[in-house]
Amino acid sequence: MVLRASNNTHFFSDKIKFRKIIKKDMKLTQNNFLNHKLIKTSIREKKLYIFSVFTFFTYLKKGEIF
Repeated sequence: MVLRASNNTHFFSDKIKFRKIIKKDMKLTQNNFLNHKLIKTSIREKKLYIFSVFTFFTYLKKGEIF
């Protein structure tokens, strides 16, 4: 198969576009991963907060704090 010069340039420009798309995709996946991590940690913190408040009130009822 013989490639003409015009076809060759098209091929290279497509390759560059494809690379750019892949880079964008990778950035998006990294951001999603970070967001997912942040969401996970925030949920964990909320659970801890709820748990600590719950324990505080149970101790308050028992009269062990005051």
